[in-house]
Amino acid sequence: MKGKLVLLALLPVFAACTTTPENRSEVKETLAQIDKATEKNKEVVVKVDDQEVICRREHVVGTRFQQRICKTRAQIEQERDRSQQTLQRHNDAINMQMARERSGGG
Repeated sequence: MKGKLVLLALLPVFAACTTTPENRSEVKETLAQIDKATEKNKEVVVKVDDQEVICRREHVVGTRFQQRICKTRAQIEQERDRSQQTLQRHNDAINMQMARERSGGG
């Protein structure tokens, strides 16, 4: 488990979209802790409402800056599946085009 830090039960409310004026400071404090932890580790796993949320820092394309990205395991799986489907459709289209060209119908 090298490069991974697990923070369990850090906060009752995680995402900024679910913040209220009462818990805003708690969320800011927790996000600051996550930012600090992701500086030292590749990813941080936070337990939120019986789900694991994985946070990591990723470089912003075209800059030297990094940003915090937090997603549930389900979101990560869904993105990976979508990417694989897109790649498969692309490969299928290329293979069909090559087959047409070989058969002289292209």
